[in-house]
Amino acid sequence: MRVMTFNLLKEPMAGWRRRADAASCLIRNAVPDLIGTQEGTAPLLDAITAGLSGFARFGRGREVDGRGMQAAIFYRSDRFTVENAGHFWLSRLPDVPGSRPWLSPVPRMATWVRLQDGETGKAFTYVNTHFNHFAGATQAAHMVERLAELPRPLMLSGDFNAWPVGGAHQVFRAWGLRDAWQDCGWRAPWRGWSWHAYTGFPIARIDWIFVSPEVRVSDAWVLRDRPHGVFPSDHFPVMAEIEL
Repeated sequence: MRVMTFNLLKEPMAGWRRRADAASCLIRNAVPDLIGTQEGTAPLLDAITAGLSGFARFGRGREVDGRGMQAAIFYRSDRFTVENAGHFWLSRLPDVPGSRPWLSPVPRMATWVRLQDGETGKAFTYVNTHFNHFAGATQAAHMVERLAELPRPLMLSGDFNAWPVGGAHQVFRAWGLRDAWQDCGWRAPWRGWSWHAYTGFPIARIDWIFVSPEVRVSDAWVLRDRPHGVFPSDHFPVMAEIEL
């Protein structure tokens, strides 16, 4: 199956209606099975959903009242059945909506779904998140505590706002997760850079896809498409082709 992680850049910046159309077009052309999104607010996510067919969506805002940016997950409704789903916050109080990690001015959260694959009959857990720029290792430590409670096989995607050296990346690898991009070792590291700040020129690799040992990665790549001449976001989406 194909997994995509895509930071959408929160609205109302940079003409989000045009960007939503471009994002929907990019997704249709890429044909992913699962999409973990970051920074999507309800209007932006609704606009993208309207441009897609065959996808269901699960997510909520990170604030106490359910508003704000989401770490929403899209999945193909004709292929997957939801067995369970939920959210947790990257803090010492993971079940308290709106709780914040250390040094973060805003709440940070994760969304997860346990899916049954209708094509293979296998079940797996998919987790999606968006880290704060600071204290990534602390947020990762909070996350692996909760990941330990979720059934495997497991995939984790997100915008981690950090280079893949030390910090959060090291915490995840020490816990036993593998970086999908690094699994494709023949790929030049710079080709995985995904944040481009609306320049079109990649600056950093801060968007990652991790998998547990039960998952095999056959390919990984960055999509640098610009549908209708519009950058859908200040991030390029990252994709991985995986096998359970």
